[in-house]
Amino acid sequence: EEDGAYALNKTFKQMVKQNLKHLILTAPGEHMMDPDLGVGLRRYLFEPNTDMIHTEMEERIRSQIDIYLPFIHIVSITMIHSDEAVDLDPLYVGIILQYLITPLGASINEDIILVN
Repeated sequence: EEDGAYALNKTFKQMVKQNLKHLILTAPGEHMMDPDLGVGLRRYLFEPNTDMIHTEMEERIRSQIDIYLPFIHIVSITMIHSDEAVDLDPLYVGIILQYLITPLGASINEDIILVN
């Protein structure tokens, strides 16, 4: 069966990944029924590329997942930035999340968001 113009989520893993991306990209205040929902990753786009900002981003991701997606256990959050690789843009920050979907016992390692 074809999905049409957009591919549908057909597994629990796909649904969790989509919900996680939604949570990370949603800005606080953007969701009318719950103004606290969202990491608001876009607001960090023009912030200094420093360890302090990376720590703030990581803390916000962890706290939002604890509240809104409690069935996800974060194993690690890795920030990849330009001083780690010569070929990356100086403003590049990549985020790799390794997480466990607790009910499934499935470990996922994904490049969820790339910020540039």
